[in-house]
Amino acid sequence: MYWIRAMSVAAGKAVCCILPTILCALVPVGAVADDAGLPADLTELSISELMEIDLVYGASRYVQKISDAPASVTIITRDDMLAFGHRTLAEVLNSVAGFYYSYDRNYHYLGARGFGPPGDYNSRTLILVDGHRVNENIYGSAPTGTDFILSLDVIERIEVIRGPSSSIYGTNAFLGVINVITRSPSDYEGGEAVVRAGSVAAFEGTAGYGKRLPGGLGFAVTVSGADARGGDVYYSEFDDPATNNGVFHDGDGDRRLQFLAGLDFRGLKLQAAAAGRSKHIPTGAYGTVFNDSRTMTSDAIGYVDLSYGKALTDGLEFKARSSYNRYRYRGKYVYDYAEDEEGPDLVVNQDEADGEWLQSEIQGSLAYVSGHRLIAGLEHQANLNQAQSNYDEEVYLDISNTSSVTGVYVQDEWRLHPKLLLNAGLRFDHMTSFGSSWNPRFAAILQPGSATVVKALYGQAFRAPNDYELYYDDGETQVATGELRPESIDTYELVLQHQLGRTSTISGSVFQYTIDDLIVLVTHPDGELLTYRNEESARGRGLELQATHEFPRGIRSRVSYAYLDVQNIVMGHRLPNSPGHLVKFHLVAALGGRVTCGAEVLYAADRLTLTGAEVGQPVIANITLATAAVGRLSLSASVYNVLGAEFATPGSEEHVQDQIRQDGRRVRVEARARF
Repeated sequence: MYWIRAMSVAAGKAVCCILPTILCALVPVGAVADDAGLPADLTELSISELMEIDLVYGASRYVQKISDAPASVTIITRDDMLAFGHRTLAEVLNSVAGFYYSYDRNYHYLGARGFGPPGDYNSRTLILVDGHRVNENIYGSAPTGTDFILSLDVIERIEVIRGPSSSIYGTNAFLGVINVITRSPSDYEGGEAVVRAGSVAAFEGTAGYGKRLPGGLGFAVTVSGADARGGDVYYSEFDDPATNNGVFHDGDGDRRLQFLAGLDFRGLKLQAAAAGRSKHIPTGAYGTVFNDSRTMTSDAIGYVDLSYGKALTDGLEFKARSSYNRYRYRGKYVYDYAEDEEGPDLVVNQDEADGEWLQSEIQGSLAYVSGHRLIAGLEHQANLNQAQSNYDEEVYLDISNTSSVTGVYVQDEWRLHPKLLLNAGLRFDHMTSFGSSWNPRFAAILQPGSATVVKALYGQAFRAPNDYELYYDDGETQVATGELRPESIDTYELVLQHQLGRTSTISGSVFQYTIDDLIVLVTHPDGELLTYRNEESARGRGLELQATHEFPRGIRSRVSYAYLDVQNIVMGHRLPNSPGHLVKFHLVAALGGRVTCGAEVLYAADRLTLTGAEVGQPVIANITLATAAVGRLSLSASVYNVLGAEFATPGSEEHVQDQIRQDGRRVRVEARARF
């Protein structure tokens, strides 16, 4: 398989490319869970105790208290994911205030604070795994569905950092940053196996083993796989005898394989990850032949990451890492090229992309004056290959590019007073594909009392045009202009966090952002072909509220509400796929004995489709029952969309359907064993 070949090639290249950087630097990047000093079992702590130890790495590229982070931050723990039976990263993020997703039966598309253009490949959100950038170098995409590089079984915590973060991360850190923190060897201390079965003939399994040896060496390795037949899917747009009366038979299948291995010893950390997924497309997208199961996509991504470090003196640290990365996409699309009614002329069109790149970074941290913490870093990405092709009986596209990105950043954290913290950061990026960009961030953080934190935030960010937008030109459907500017966003935000006693917390934020030079797909002025151009601007404003409470007898709850108003500045109307309201309720309760119930209730107000129609989402309820471990075995069962509500999310340009129907009621059972 591709990901196995990628890892074997990566191992050789990584040694040559990484060691020179490692010899220059001295502190590991991304060893978040261990560096943060987190306890092994967060579930035994009260909310107030969690507030005292809640730490975040992704907001500033070093571990700090959430109250000191220059952003609005939410932490999702492994306990949360298990309690609510989440199946994908998209579902986890959908439980967070202000976030939502849409699904077109192929990819999941993440929306944040009311901005989620249909068909966008999540290129405006940066996703990290233990601090390692996952967004690939062709589409800039950040996978969140079954194509995500990790199984949820290997994740310990997820940091959700809202707002622009280009001042510290560069491109893609536009709407926010998601830092996924994997389980350390100490979290395993032996083996673990998980098997699941569910609706539409879905089966999934994970096997992992990890251990920390007495000398300090730790290692962990996990393999996960899943296969879902998918069942039949009906679309009224194809309800005709010539297209099987609108029924796509067994055309929604999904198969994947994921691998993660890690090794750490006294500051040296090596991590390798790889994933491959193939997905049938049942929607007849891109004008393909309906009810032909050969139409499908496959995605594979993998990397080898090495980091090392050591504090030199009190207050002086250096960090470094380097990695080798690969990405591959293959799309098979079945078309009927017949020009008369004598019979079909079915042809499989091949759409392909291959990416290969090296990433290196070095960072220094210095507490040079009492109350100051200064960090500075240099980051470089060398895109060794950015290849795209499209062909069947003819070759329509065959290009290969190379490019590079270099970023330099600095951030100063200055505690003026025990109750007042200032944070200022600035980053300069130079990209050979378009030029340079400067992006600042400022934060004033006031803590008037031990239970209250107020943050005033401002930040700028950019998203560089990706290789697909710049150069995809097949001469049949799309033409490249070659003249795109980066998108930019300016965000103002006010955040309040308050703790009520030992069992309750409330938090809220109000924000406003303006996006300029939005890259959109439009008809080229010279003809009927499509092209990408900087033609739109948007303004968003909103409010996010969240409250948590811990009741007696192990009952805990979380409720959130988001009001979102995002408008197209030029046209003066609400953007497509932008819900005006999001309401979410989560409850975990002990049912007596060793059984707990996790209930999740989600509501999103109407979203507009590309044609201006409104798509409503009814209340969606999910329930998970789980047993505590009996010996080494624990069980759980989940019912998703308990009420069997029928709903859809907006489709994108490539679909005949204005809206894509979502899953009805689904069930899943799970057995988890430790050995």
